[in-house]
Amino acid sequence: MCLPAHCKQILSTDKMDLQKRSSPMKTKSKSRGTTVQKSSKGVSPHLSKRKVPLGGAPVASGPGAFPDFIYRGGEVINYPLVYLVFLGDWSSTANQNRATRLQQFMTDLMNSNYMNLLAQYGCGSTGTVVNSVFIASTDHDLSDADITTMLQNAINNNTIPEPTNRSNVYVIFLDDATAVNDTVTHAVMCEATSDSAFGYHFHFVTAAGNELFFAVVPGLTDACLKNSCPAATGGDDKCTLHLAQTREERQTQVLSHEFSEMISNPDVDGTEGWSNSPGLPDHENGDICNGQSGTITVGANTWTVQLMYSKWDDMESDGVTTCVAGSSFPLASLLPQTETTNQPWVSLLLQTETTNQPWVSLLLT
Repeated sequence: MCLPAHCKQILSTDKMDLQKRSSPMKTKSKSRGTTVQKSSKGVSPHLSKRKVPLGGAPVASGPGAFPDFIYRGGEVINYPLVYLVFLGDWSSTANQNRATRLQQFMTDLMNSNYMNLLAQYGCGSTGTVVNSVFIASTDHDLSDADITTMLQNAINNNTIPEPTNRSNVYVIFLDDATAVNDTVTHAVMCEATSDSAFGYHFHFVTAAGNELFFAVVPGLTDACLKNSCPAATGGDDKCTLHLAQTREERQTQVLSHEFSEMISNPDVDGTEGWSNSPGLPDHENGDICNGQSGTITVGANTWTVQLMYSKWDDMESDGVTTCVAGSSFPLASLLPQTETTNQPWVSLLLQTETTNQPWVSLLLT
């Protein structure tokens, strides 16, 4: 989840996961009907204090700064097929242009060095925006139930496809008038008070019995930022997004955070893929680098993204480098080769006397 202020990371510039970190709560997971430990699923608005390693090149590789961030046996999305849903009033010329730009960003993100970075989590190194749709709505105060009902109705109306393909993911962009206040995901976004997220991702089981993975990105107007990061709690200086940023920069930063988490840990709070140990902060890879911004360039376009946690870089530098904007080549997957993950290769980390390194990467084909 993308939180607004006091949140996380080891090397850093800005921070982004807006969920206020309280004790984990037990609640019912909508998609499973079982009691689970609720974890952060969104971009926090608040920056967090972090322990920062001293500078200098590492003497050797090692377990890194986040040894508890591991693969936990759940699903990951390989070669994501993305459906964009623009919810609410997007009829103005300015909003139509913004929707076109957001679609272009999503296409560019999945054909950039950023996806090469995400390949280490078994997500592949590319993906496709399959379709974009506009769904009118006059409900401007949404809950998780409202969002899942909207998605189910869109399936029933053949506006979006039933997620029979497990690579399908759905990204929902809210218009400027729409806020979220939900007790299931604990996401409060762009409300007048008590905001806890700038974006989040979750999942539910459709009427046909298929699990649907989705992310939600609100309008992120200046008013939303001021409500999420009021002066009384430090204002813009303590926020993971900034008033000096354009609206587009805020939305692409949050979208890169949520998209990375959605494809590497789609079944959050269920059978998780890549995540930290329960009870620890920085639950997902986006949370670790929350609010740290960078850029990617694809063709003529330069976009703002959130830096993303790289397990490879963390281990190879033993915690000195944790958050990066991409890789010039697809990083080898760290997933074990199983029928579940269906990955063609496996990376093992071994200690050998020959190299005298505590961690040596071996790629088996």
